[in-house]
Amino acid sequence: LKEGERNIFLSRHCYQPAILVYSKKWFDTLPRDVQEVITNMPHDLTIWGREQVRKIEPVLLKNLKRYGYDIYDPTPEELAPFKAAQKGVPDRVAKEMGPSGVALLKAIRKTF
Repeated sequence: LKEGERNIFLSRHCYQPAILVYSKKWFDTLPRDVQEVITNMPHDLTIWGREQVRKIEPVLLKNLKRYGYDIYDPTPEELAPFKAAQKGVPDRVAKEMGPSGVALLKAIRKTF
């Protein structure tokens, strides 16, 4: 978090604030077996990973509080307007991206 940003709103719209990004050029240099591991993560391992992130959340939040962050955990009622406002957004964005976007969203939804 940037200096001065001391407020965290637990929107729960993602499991963790991180994403793994790599270039195709780098990926293509990897041995085939390593490429397979990266691109074919078993579903049960995905579920396990999410469970582990949820388990460590209290420790992560405690650390953030210790370092001076204010953390707000909204009620379901407070989150309802956010959920309502985003309804349909993933489908609209996927459609704007074209067939590859629609396919990507479909693949993502299979992981839930």
